[in-house]
Order: sequence, then structure tokens, then C-alpha cells
Amino acid sequence: MKKLVLILTLFLVGCEYYEVDCEKYPSATVCQPEEVEKPIIEIEEPVVPEYDLCEEYPGHAECIEPFSSYRISEYSLPSEYSFDTFVSMRFYLSGDQHPNDYQSIAIRLSQKYHQLSNKYDAYEGIVNVRTINENPTEKHFLEPELYELIKFSIANYETSKGYFDISINPVSTVWHDYRVKCEDYYFNDFFCNLPTEEELIESSQYVGIEGITLNDEEMSIQMLEGMSLDLGAVSKGYFAEKLAEKFAQRGLRAFIINAGGNIKTYG
Repeated sequence: MKKLVLILTLFLVGCEYYEVDCEKYPSATVCQPEEVEKPIIEIEEPVVPEYDLCEEYPGHAECIEPFSSYRISEYSLPSEYSFDTFVSMRFYLSGDQHPNDYQSIAIRLSQKYHQLSNKYDAYEGIVNVRTINENPTEKHFLEPELYELIKFSIANYETSKGYFDISINPVSTVWHDYRVKCEDYYFNDFFCNLPTEEELIESSQYVGIEGITLNDEEMSIQMLEGMSLDLGAVSKGYFAEKLAEKFAQRGLRAFIINAGGNIKTYG
């Protein structure tokens, strides 16, 4: 009963009759000054300059008049620069274009990416995937094309949620060795076996994209002991995209690139 009377008394009297000692409790709500209207500060969005493709590449296929007639020319890359597969091209040319110009572009670019991404062969004066794999803990300074290809591959590791991993080479090498042994003995059943589970588990301890260290300023790469790279799943498709960029920049209005089943069309 006493509690009920106390509650009713507080309700009838109200809280406004209770004075707060603002010197003692300066943070109390009643002790705060009335809110002053603050000016609205407008933040300007940064102006991103528009990219003018035709200013940078005036001869780009998208910046010149479409042709009214064309002729077709086909070309296949030499086997030594074709990523151990078949790479062919079809050009749709206007009257003032010559197929040799685009063939030479394809040869130079394919030679570069073939050599840089090769994990089996070494080339004098070139730091490529084989160079990196032979000494993974050493810091290797790369050419821009190989460095960007590796960065692209690591970015797609995240995109694929780890299903695409260029550090898989220790495991893929085990499979490769078994396949080569089978082929060397003309597919004799006695020599054609699958890797053992123990071998695959042992090699998998050296797989992990987090073991790769890149330095953008130096364009360098360094890896943990026992690691190695395999760019076989990405190099041909990446090359086809880069070659398509070169063709379009140099005014080729329509073409088809077939890099071992990696198809790129334009125009």
C-alpha cells in the first residue's frame, strides 16, 4: 500500500519540481544548452575524368569508320610460340589493311607470353615461371606482362572462392609425372596408374596462395619453400584477351582468335 501511495505521489507531483544540480551533474540532459542549428556542409563528389579512348588510340577499331567491304585472311601461330597447342586467327580486313601487320603482332605477343608463362623451359635473359619455381624463396624481379598475369590470377583466386589456384603446381606435377610415364610406355596398363593418396597429401602441403608475396613497386615475387606456380589454366585465355586489345587498338575491325579452345571474337 505504501508503494502505491508513493508512486501516485510522484505521478501527481511530477518530475519538473526536482531540480538538478548542474554543477554536480553537468552531463545531465536538463543541464545541456538548447541545440543550436548547425549549417549543412555539402561534400562535393570527386570529379573522375572521362576516359577518351579515341584520344589515346585514334586508330582504334571503335574510332574509325566501319568498312563497307572486307576480305578474309587466316593464320596459325608457329608451334614454338603457341603454348603447346593450336592457336589460329581469322582477320576481316578492309582494303588498306594487310594481314602481315597483324600476324607480326600475334607472333611477338605469343612469343612473349609463351616464354614468360612456361614452367618447363628456360630462356636466356628471361625470368619466367620455371625461373621462379626453381628458386621459390628467392626474390624475382619480373617483366610487367608476367607480373600482371600473376596478379590477375591471384585476384581470380578470390573470385572463384579458391577453386582457381596457380599455386597448385606441386600437386599437378604429381599427376603430370604419372601421365608422362603412362605415355612413355605406350599406355601399357602396368605403367598407367593413378597417384596415391599419400603422394597427393604430401604435395598439397606446398599449395597455398597466401604463400605468394608480391611487391607492386618492384614488380617482384617471392614464395615459401617448396612452392611452385602453374599458369597453364590461365595463360592462353589471358593472351587471347591481350592480343584482342592490340588488334582493336590498331584498327582491326573484326577478328576471331582461337587459342587452344579459348575463343575471342570482336566486331
